[in-house]
Amino acid sequence: MYICSKQPPKSDYIPAMERWNFYKSIWQNHWDDFLPIYNKNFLSIYGQIHPGKIEEVQKLLNCGNFLNGFQRYTCMECGTNLVVPFTCKSRLCLSCNRKKLFSWSSNLSFILNTDFKHIHVTFTIPGTLSEILFQKGYSTEDMIPLAAEVYRNQLLNAANLSPSEWQPGILATVHKCGGSASSPTGS
Repeated sequence: MYICSKQPPKSDYIPAMERWNFYKSIWQNHWDDFLPIYNKNFLSIYGQIHPGKIEEVQKLLNCGNFLNGFQRYTCMECGTNLVVPFTCKSRLCLSCNRKKLFSWSSNLSFILNTDFKHIHVTFTIPGTLSEILFQKGYSTEDMIPLAAEVYRNQLLNAANLSPSEWQPGILATVHKCGGSASSPTGS
């Protein structure tokens, strides 16, 4: 983000995309070296890197680069210009993924009755088990409804109720940042 104003100069604003970021610097400093090493040492063990994963890394590396396009906004009253570079929206990019999750949460808060008592539950799969499930063709998207159904049944059993007496409302979603990036489909 670049801000230009007709006001007296102040200290320069450095946008998040141009600030040093430890996570992104790891990708920037090591991705080009990683690929030949992977192909030499790990290709026979793990197979070819899925093109979708390589594309996600490239998006992350180019996130916030003004050369990839930007939008300019001008305040008609004071003449301040705001130039915002396009972002990558990659699930690998912590900044973009955080914005996506915040937007989803914000939209959800408008459609849900926040006066209802609720419980937040996170389903996780241990790494060794997830490898086996992915090798057998299971996808995270297919497992979420099953996990929600098991949880629903446990709630009903614990309350000693039948489905006709009480139905919990369950919202289930897949977080595409983190563990799901290990999916061989790249999705």
